[in-house]
Amino acid sequence: EQLRADLYESHIGLLEARASFSIRSIPSAYKQLFFSQLASLLQSHVPLHTALTLIAASTKQRAFKALIEDVARQIVQGVSLSDALRGHNFSDD
Repeated sequence: EQLRADLYESHIGLLEARASFSIRSIPSAYKQLFFSQLASLLQSHVPLHTALTLIAASTKQRAFKALIEDVARQIVQGVSLSDALRGHNFSDD
């Protein structure tokens, strides 16, 4: 609401806003499992977005699930997988 008010004062209309998040440090076990599952699904010719959706659905840890869902959303918007993962500190240099 504060963002909406600040923008309104500048004569800018806010259509949508949502909180951004990032897991500070993703355990290597999560990364290993994620990439193993992703590789298996992609080798089975499952489309990338579908693979990410399936992995998110099978993930029980809420923050990691939300991260994968956000990566899938970014893929649909045309962001590359590497950029989407990098935006969540998922990949190192």
